[in-house]
Amino acid sequence: MEEFQPVAGPTPGGRSLNGPDGAPAGRGALLLCAFDHRDYFEQMIDGRGGGDLSRFATIATAKELVLEACLLVRKRTAPAARDGLGIFVDEQYGAHVALRARAERLVLAMPAERSRAGEFLCEFGERFAGHLDTFDPQLVKVLVRHNPEDDAALLNRQTARLRALSDWCRTAGRQLLFELLVPALPEQQAPDYVDRQRLPLTLRALDQLIAGGIRPAVWKLEAPSRSGDFARLLSACRAADPDVRVVVLGGGADVDATVTGIDHSAAAGYDGFAVGRTIWAGPLDAWLSGGMSRDHAIAEMASTYEACIAAYLGGVARRPAEVPA
Repeated sequence: MEEFQPVAGPTPGGRSLNGPDGAPAGRGALLLCAFDHRDYFEQMIDGRGGGDLSRFATIATAKELVLEACLLVRKRTAPAARDGLGIFVDEQYGAHVALRARAERLVLAMPAERSRAGEFLCEFGERFAGHLDTFDPQLVKVLVRHNPEDDAALLNRQTARLRALSDWCRTAGRQLLFELLVPALPEQQAPDYVDRQRLPLTLRALDQLIAGGIRPAVWKLEAPSRSGDFARLLSACRAADPDVRVVVLGGGADVDATVTGIDHSAAAGYDGFAVGRTIWAGPLDAWLSGGMSRDHAIAEMASTYEACIAAYLGGVARRPAEVPA
């Protein structure tokens, strides 16, 4: 099994969110549109029948449309409020999008995890650093499924790889963004899993990962079912690192549930959001089916992204005085 081997390399020369020691330089908001998905885009394309473009080209074009929506939002945002706007995109289908995003001064996050792997593996193994140097993203993202009651050997293998990556990011001046998912194990499957089980399991997962030496610059967490529990998750993350950023993920929820979660997380002190399918899945599906024009799809995605931003700003405005900015 291929392991991640940290490779020494130069400190990135592009615009960074890091301080000189690799730690976060303040906690500015991160308002991110995520479309680094690979499996999901492939599933959207497969089964639609042949078109004028290949599967690869169709996915690459779809990702271009999402970028155009993000750039439209940036254009409509006051210059002083643009710093946290950004995207997640993968190298496989979105290399051209990543390079343009950097040129357009969007925050860029790129995934490190291998798609379709049953446990965390680095996408490019020991060649990982060279790929990052090509694109120079501000954020190195890993999506990790970690249920603390899962097989101990599997969790230990994952944690060792993640610790090596975490250490490398800090040494190289990169920021690690850790997306933590806590899926139900077969014996935990129940209609009330999210409401009753996921939060305590997530808190245990955070404890295990932090104890294992994982030190991300940003935690990306699932929204709890109760608004009061955002503060519990935030406290668990900040207890280990007072400067760590914490953002909420969308999880493919509908727009109303997503903006509500963003609003509540912002009021609790979260540093932003990273939302994907909620923004682009519907418009892209309509565009691929021929039921929506390119421009209309871009406009719809931009509108939803702006609704997420407005929800975050609204939550910040409601933030109690005792909650740190």
